[in-house]
Amino acid sequence: MTVNLTIIGLHQVGASIGMALEIRKDKISRTGIDVSPTLGQNLLKKKAIDHLAYNLASSVQDADMVILAVPVDQVEDTLKQIAAELKPGAFVIDTSPNRQKAIQWAKAILPEDRYFISMTPVINPAYLDVPKEIAEEPHADLFKDGAMIITSTAETHNDALKLAGDLTLLLETHAYFSEPLEADSVDASINLLPKLVAAALVNATTSQPGWRDSERLAGMAYLKTTFAAEFLDEEKELGKTALMNSEHAARLLNEMIANLKQISDAIESQDAATLQAILEEAKTRREQWLSHRLEADWGSYPKESTLSATDSITGLFGGRLRKKK
Repeated sequence: MTVNLTIIGLHQVGASIGMALEIRKDKISRTGIDVSPTLGQNLLKKKAIDHLAYNLASSVQDADMVILAVPVDQVEDTLKQIAAELKPGAFVIDTSPNRQKAIQWAKAILPEDRYFISMTPVINPAYLDVPKEIAEEPHADLFKDGAMIITSTAETHNDALKLAGDLTLLLETHAYFSEPLEADSVDASINLLPKLVAAALVNATTSQPGWRDSERLAGMAYLKTTFAAEFLDEEKELGKTALMNSEHAARLLNEMIANLKQISDAIESQDAATLQAILEEAKTRREQWLSHRLEADWGSYPKESTLSATDSITGLFGGRLRKKK
């Protein structure tokens, strides 16, 4: 049988999922929808999707799987718009970085016998350090050698977890299973904090009286450090991710402020030894992280072939998902 997949949101993540699954189009039929019809039409020409939908409600009516690849501030509303149209046994995947809230929304909004799980991608290390215009482009191998953070609760159906794992294999990445609280804490430190710090740096520097003279001198260090401010998780309600993950965000910001205070104190007191130790430790730790990330060697992962993963997915939808207990 052919599994019907609907991808809502066709920017980098959604389009890349479609592109990665192109080699399985004999078993997975890909329908895409986006607020920008032109974007969808271009992806249709590039064979990233098989069908382009223009109505959100009708786009999910026949879907076995629905992937939400929309900004954080659109997840709840999108769930509300598609909930009544989802057929029994449909499987909804959210790729946004706010698992606890997304799971709460799904539990409150989705009808019985519709299954929800969070799968947040970690991208291929080959695309870590690229220009902005390339960093936002979709790629068939965007997830290769990365990871898929699969988040579930005690109420998540076992078949949903199995399906999430199989889809991860099809995307040629590695499954990383986590609880929502743990995943949100990790995400706050490596995704949210850099964006908030970058925003603070931009505002602190550009508000200085001499900025008009300084801006022409800003170079690589400024560019790299402020880069994260370009990649916020929201479309309109900027900061919503931080507000929904406020406990972790506030704690990490306070720890960041404490680290900056140590550096400030060392500079003010002309403590060269302490300052050097702080900077050397940071340099070493960053080098270690980058080496591990580029090598993408995180130990052993399942060796199941992508073909068997496809068969597992089609077999699952060939029958019916068992009802939640």
